[in-house]
Amino acid sequence: MAQASDDDRHGTAIRTTGIGSMPGRDAEEATRIVVGELVVPHVAELPARGPGADLLGRSLALVRRATGEFAAETTPSGWRLAGGRTGGDEGRQMRRGAGWLGEDVDRLAQHLQGFDGVVKVQVAGPWTLAAGLESARGTRLLADPGACADLAAALAHAVAEHVAAVARAVPGARVVAQLDEPTLPLVLAGRVRTASGRGAVRVPGAPELSAALAGVVGAARGAGAELVIAHCCARTVPFALLRGAGVAAVSVDLTILGDRADEDLGAWWDAGGQVLLGVAPSLDPDAAALPGLPDALARQVDALWRRIGFGAADVAERTWLTPTCGLAGASPGWARSVGGVLRQAAGMLESAA
Repeated sequence: MAQASDDDRHGTAIRTTGIGSMPGRDAEEATRIVVGELVVPHVAELPARGPGADLLGRSLALVRRATGEFAAETTPSGWRLAGGRTGGDEGRQMRRGAGWLGEDVDRLAQHLQGFDGVVKVQVAGPWTLAAGLESARGTRLLADPGACADLAAALAHAVAEHVAAVARAVPGARVVAQLDEPTLPLVLAGRVRTASGRGAVRVPGAPELSAALAGVVGAARGAGAELVIAHCCARTVPFALLRGAGVAAVSVDLTILGDRADEDLGAWWDAGGQVLLGVAPSLDPDAAALPGLPDALARQVDALWRRIGFGAADVAERTWLTPTCGLAGASPGWARSVGGVLRQAAGMLESAA
């Protein structure tokens, strides 16, 4: 079906998109929702499918297919390398994860025939991946600087291939890449535990942290990504680190950041960056709150702008609205409704300018 661009099909400068995950296992329905309800559609993720559909498994499958490295398998504690960096069998879970991802891209392309707007892809960032993956010996890759560097390089190659593949699948679309880094604040704080739980894994130095991120950001841009977004739905977001690594857009959960992030968000907008504000609940809201929810969300964003000294005329074109996090735990009904709620909130913000 032919689709209008994101600039005219929903009528607001403020874009709306999802974080990535959707509820259930019906990939066709999930794709219909993200295409029909969001200004910026994205490749739908369905963790309920099982191992290989989760954030880490999906990203590792992408790395394995692109580079032939880092084959992994699930254990009771999570994901573990099936062999060394270049060893190990791809395994059923890796094959399944890569297959699902390929199908999801193809499905999105079928729904976006004639589309010339923005489309988003999501992958785990290098530090969330390193913190969540164990070596074949059972130690976290985060503990090994060399392994972290190798993993980041492989991820950069895989992300570049993924961006290029989506651009080919949806001709005319402008691809943006989202790096999911929910674990990055724990890495920085030294709160990633060893597999035994008896100690903490090392804290990488700032140059190492920045280099890994910058490598993936640069590879995505080199492959044609219009924008690279870092998503970090934590109370403390490392804005300076992300900016230093070349990230041009940050995706945050506004409901848990609070006023203490005003200066950082203001600096991001002042520097010409884009901000994705997580405002809509990722779980079903109370039914009684639904009628007034768009207005409540708009007021929340307007209050942020006013505290910083901005208005819609200043930053609307560099503001996106999203759910606070992924929708994997939401009901199908809320997943279908949240895009409309966000669009209404965006319209209220612009009409009040």
